[in-house]
Amino acid sequence: GRFENTGKLKLLYKNEKVGELDMDFLHNKCPLSRKKAYWKRKRFAEPVLPKKLRLGEILLKLLSHPNIASKEIVIRQYDHEVQGMSALKPLVGWENDGPSDGAVLRPFPDSKRGIVITCGINPYYGKIDPYWMAASSIEEAMRNSVACGGNPNKAAILDNFSWGDVNNPKILGELVRTSYGCYDTAVALKVPFISGKDSLNNVFSLKGKKKSILSTLLISCVSICDDVTKSPSSNFKQARNLIYIIGKTKKEMG
Repeated sequence: GRFENTGKLKLLYKNEKVGELDMDFLHNKCPLSRKKAYWKRKRFAEPVLPKKLRLGEILLKLLSHPNIASKEIVIRQYDHEVQGMSALKPLVGWENDGPSDGAVLRPFPDSKRGIVITCGINPYYGKIDPYWMAASSIEEAMRNSVACGGNPNKAAILDNFSWGDVNNPKILGELVRTSYGCYDTAVALKVPFISGKDSLNNVFSLKGKKKSILSTLLISCVSICDDVTKSPSSNFKQARNLIYIIGKTKKEMG
């Protein structure tokens, strides 16, 4: 497609015009509703950690939690080898059972260029501040992309909002604040949003009370990899491989 200064959206199929719509009608003729929204910063007390922690037991509990544990049992139910394009698989490691940071597709056999596909999600961060949930999710998707060999200068992102009752001003306020986070982070990283999906008003009844799902933003990232044969996988390759921690850390581990 291309942009033209005609003020019209023209749809062509095999050079035959199949549709034409005035852009003024598309943008300005649809009635908009006015809603109330607010967001108020919550105050949380910092957790007090006991002096003696059984870190081994805590680590095993964390690694076995469904939100962290390997999703192999789910991934194996889908054929990720359709058309034989996957250069970096969703499962890696010696036995191909560990989760990868992302996947890399090689669409053209005669070229080493590939497409890196990754995602980022952190819904519980939204309980503290939806703005930083958005920033964290975008950063995670971009970071995973780079870890798989993607070029951040040739990347684009997509949003997927899964939200509760947006007629509730508080929940709608979370949506607005998340949107600000998306905008600011995308501008800071110079990465465009090229598409998105919204699933609003996800509400259910529990014991006769109306409940909304946890406000959740999923960010997907697509980028270009110039040589799929050099795409690194996230698993350790041998004993004594080094682990690097980037950025400031606190005493999260006691």
